[in-house]
Amino acid sequence: MDAPRRRERASFWTQAHALARKQASLQKRRWLGNLGLLAAPFLICMLLWVLQEVINKQLDSRSFRCGCKCLACCDWVPAEGGNSSSAGDVPFNGSTAVSYQCYEATDDKPCSPYAKCQAYNDTECGLLYSTADQVGFCGVAEPPLWPALLDVPQERYRGPKAPDFEPGGLPGPAGIPPSAAPMLYMGDDPEAARQLMEAMWARQSSITDAVMAAYLAAGPGAPTSTENETIANEAQFVEATGALARGLVQFDLSMGTSASTSMSLLLEPAFVSQGSGDHGQDPARPPLYFALPNCSALSEDDAATLGRIGESITNLTGFPVQCASLPPASQVERSWINDQVYCGWGNSQCVLRNGTKRELPADSPAATPGGTGSIQEFVSALYDWHNTSAAAGLRVTVWVNDTNVGGGQATGQGPPDVQRWSQAVNLAANAYLKRQLGPAASARLAGVKDMPKGASRLSLDFSSLLGPLFSMWLLQLMLPVGVHALVHEKEAHLRVMMRMQGLSDAAFYCVMYCWAFALYCAFVAVFCTFGGLIGLRIFTLNSYSLQAVFYLAWGLCLTSWSFYFSALWAEARPAVLLCVVWVIVSGFMANLVMTQYIEQGPVLLANLIQLIPSFNLFRGLYELSQYAFLADRTGGTGLTWGKLLEPANGMISVLLICGIESIGLMLTGYYVEQVRGAGTGVRRHPLFFWGFKMSEGESGEGGPLRRWLRRRRTAAAASARSGSRKPGKQQASAPTAMPAALSLARRSSQQSLHEQWQAAAATSAPASSAGDDVAAALEEHDWAAQYYGSYGSMTSPALRSPYLPALGSMPAAAAAGVVEAGAATELPSSSLPRKPTSLCLSVAPEPSLPGSGAERADSVTSGGTAGEEEAEGPDVAAERARAEALWQQWQRDPGRAPPAAILLRSLRKVFPSRDGNAEKVAVADLSLAIQRRECFGLLGPNGAGKTTTIRMLEGFMHATSGQALVEGHSIASDMGAIYSLMGACPQHDLLWEGLTGREHLLFYARIKGLRGRALRRAADDGLRSVNLFTVGDELVGGYSGGMKRRLSVAISLVGDPQVVYLDEPSTGLDPASRQLLWNVIRAARKERAVVLTTHSMEEAEALCDRLGIFVGGRLRCVGQPQDLVARFGGYLSFYITTPPGQETAAAAVVRGLSPSARLVSSLGGCQKFELPVGEAGVDAIFARMEAVKARGELSLIDWGVSNATLEEVFVKITRDAGVRLTAFA
Repeated sequence: MDAPRRRERASFWTQAHALARKQASLQKRRWLGNLGLLAAPFLICMLLWVLQEVINKQLDSRSFRCGCKCLACCDWVPAEGGNSSSAGDVPFNGSTAVSYQCYEATDDKPCSPYAKCQAYNDTECGLLYSTADQVGFCGVAEPPLWPALLDVPQERYRGPKAPDFEPGGLPGPAGIPPSAAPMLYMGDDPEAARQLMEAMWARQSSITDAVMAAYLAAGPGAPTSTENETIANEAQFVEATGALARGLVQFDLSMGTSASTSMSLLLEPAFVSQGSGDHGQDPARPPLYFALPNCSALSEDDAATLGRIGESITNLTGFPVQCASLPPASQVERSWINDQVYCGWGNSQCVLRNGTKRELPADSPAATPGGTGSIQEFVSALYDWHNTSAAAGLRVTVWVNDTNVGGGQATGQGPPDVQRWSQAVNLAANAYLKRQLGPAASARLAGVKDMPKGASRLSLDFSSLLGPLFSMWLLQLMLPVGVHALVHEKEAHLRVMMRMQGLSDAAFYCVMYCWAFALYCAFVAVFCTFGGLIGLRIFTLNSYSLQAVFYLAWGLCLTSWSFYFSALWAEARPAVLLCVVWVIVSGFMANLVMTQYIEQGPVLLANLIQLIPSFNLFRGLYELSQYAFLADRTGGTGLTWGKLLEPANGMISVLLICGIESIGLMLTGYYVEQVRGAGTGVRRHPLFFWGFKMSEGESGEGGPLRRWLRRRRTAAAASARSGSRKPGKQQASAPTAMPAALSLARRSSQQSLHEQWQAAAATSAPASSAGDDVAAALEEHDWAAQYYGSYGSMTSPALRSPYLPALGSMPAAAAAGVVEAGAATELPSSSLPRKPTSLCLSVAPEPSLPGSGAERADSVTSGGTAGEEEAEGPDVAAERARAEALWQQWQRDPGRAPPAAILLRSLRKVFPSRDGNAEKVAVADLSLAIQRRECFGLLGPNGAGKTTTIRMLEGFMHATSGQALVEGHSIASDMGAIYSLMGACPQHDLLWEGLTGREHLLFYARIKGLRGRALRRAADDGLRSVNLFTVGDELVGGYSGGMKRRLSVAISLVGDPQVVYLDEPSTGLDPASRQLLWNVIRAARKERAVVLTTHSMEEAEALCDRLGIFVGGRLRCVGQPQDLVARFGGYLSFYITTPPGQETAAAAVVRGLSPSARLVSSLGGCQKFELPVGEAGVDAIFARMEAVKARGELSLIDWGVSNATLEEVFVKITRDAGVRLTAFA
């Protein structure tokens, strides 16, 4: 027996280098697709840039920039010498009549920022030339100080609502004039509340005395009037507003306004015009008010003093100044304040009368919004003093009006305006101090001002706002790309093909991971580089090193995710489709859900959702975009390493999750792929990492539940069959004396095979005595003679025993014969034990053709009834016994060289029931031993089980039960070792269209460990051997089907494998190419075991040392081609052609030659018969036909006689065996 050649498996680095070079060659030829892939970030960045430029162009108007000096304008200006009076409590000044004029701006007559400007000086810009909307874009180093103001309603909104409706029930106190705006208040102690309201307006001295004291304190240089004064620059403007605020504090005066508010305090709309006049009215300059409890109670001196102060303010600001009475109005209950404020709302249809909220009549003018008296507003300073006292301290609630927030947070239309609430609160604080410490005590608010700021322009950083969504889609684009690359190779069985040639999982995962990650890095490099070049803020404002770490961490996570995702699928199309759908949907989901959870909580839920890789990516992009957006608005820096510890910053969790999932997803994907075996070979045990291996029962299709159900069905069917058998029906017994073990009684089908072997061994002679009885057993049972003798008449009875003997229980001659390399022995025609099978065949014999007077006595198998097991021929039984003997020999001494190159023991494959179809037994308990330097041919019709057997040996699919050894390695647990020593040519060509033939051979040769000259020589010799040397550098995609087939054969032989599987290698080849391929296979079988499947009988006879014919998943016969022809073709093939009408006479002539002649075919006077060899000789046939011709018995056209061919034997065996599988257990 030849010892197997041992070759060291190629190292990890050698295989990794081979796979990397293969990938490089593929990607090099896919440069256009890769270029399109790398162009995706370029296109996305260009889209963002174009959108950003369009938006910037729309926002780059003067309305969204700091205002510049207007040189010529059209505006409403005061009319020459005309003015009109305006009514008020005390008319200190009037409003000037205006007219619309266009003019050139001068120092004496400048253009208002709100005028329709026709020419600008863009070199002189600033606060003075800006509107309230523009001032926010100006750089202001020293913001102006403004007096703190109260919100006072316009005079038309001060009176009571619906005064004619139940006037007797108007809320008190009585006597408040309609022009007054009452300050509602209450407290737990009404008297204390009243004292606090009186203290609020208490003065230490009169207004005139306070003004005079301030003037004297200022010194002789203090100005006495602002008439004819102009403000030439921003510094003077700031000084003037500060002087105004400080003066009001010194005078102990409070002011109010009905002007709208703005988003900042850089320009106070109460002092700076918000527009131009309109047809004699001045809505852009609402009056300013001196806030007093009762303006009519002023002395003449104080009224005159206030008039002069108001005139100065008017000269400075252009706004008229009036006095507004804000008398305190005590309320009994807190609900009264709320009800009065609500009912004063224009859309309400109620009023407060006698402390009760009353509905207005439908015909009341006040009930109609916008009607007369339909609105009553209150000063934005209503007080609830609670229990404020010296002991309890200041406890006050200030009610303010936020109706004019300006479309801010209340309406969700923009940032809120700055509200005038500070003066109301300060008045309450001063009221408490004055009541407790006297009128001299106060803490007057000096004024309000904004923060200094730099110049800015309105811009919408589109990349920061929508960047996370676009970037998320883009950065996940590599997911479907990576999944397609991995799943496609599984779907096309290229992955298994590489494993069959010896590629280790470690090398595959390492190279494919690195390759996918490198492609991602190139993708992201283009994205970030181009995005930075076009100025996208998310790239330019954040830390470059932090971005690099984030993108690399996500790349590792994404690559691992691709491997995990690919492990779940065996088909590329649905996998890629699901990936694309997930990329799109997850982007929208993350943009909607994650943003809400991050900004509004709960934070824990946001952190949990981050465990999904897509949402974790969005969180990282969200952090980068938000910091970039804030930096763009404030002029600061974006996200840096130092800001990672800031509250609510989630970048650290993003990086940690990416790192953990990079490892976890990769390991999980590897585990799922190994356990499921989807497209990668035989499944492994769920606990394979602890050394567990799949047992025979666990290797079936489906999960544990499906296997349990299948076992239940099998047991039930077996029980039903045994119960339906007729009493007294026994199995065939051995006609000759056999060793005790070979005459075992039939055990129950539920008994395990191991137990049956133990029982057989217990009744046989000890194993140690087997060798001593070799000679005696050989004399008693001439196995070789019986195996190679004449079986033409098939006189031996059918073998039906379901048990296999142990090696020690076999006849010693068999034990000695089966261990020789290439030995072909067979047990005698008796009941040989073998493993029971659940396959039941119903053989439907074909009806005899007309004129056939003979029964088909020499069929291979006899027809059986449903529920009985198929008979097994003596040659197949002998091969089963031989394989079992070799198996037992290997089990006794596993350390020695394997007894056969390929050893199959009861190998079985059952495809489970699916879609209503019954189970399909593809291979039924195949036992076979193939020696080294032997070419074994598997013949059979389509669907016979040949390819299924090859695929199980190659690792394409697992066996349902049974064992198979390839050079001593089990296909159930040691496929990795088997792959390193085998070569395979599958039934379908598994090739890369983008590689050349030479690159295929170089790749697989490198996997086998070849290098240097040996590598190049192996590739060249392989191409020459199959006549592809001249086209070896052309892409396989351009090869014909025959050329691809020859290349597949060359691949199977590269690297000197010990076992080669050739599945129909000559399919599609022309005769010359087929003959060339046969020469290659003949040369290959001299050094290795070859398993060949083919439909060509000529090919089988030319190449195979032994043949096995499969029908219906069963091995029907086995032997050398000549032996099969001799045993199963024991007849002469005779054909005779006569004119139509002489068929009967011709058949009579043939019957005269051979009474048992069998008509095979009859068509148009041409008939073909099978003549048993024992009834007619060739010389007799020639003599008889010459006599027929001489006597003119027939008008012979043609006739001929020949021995049976292998093809005829194959057709006969296939026909006689039958192929209708009618029942499965």
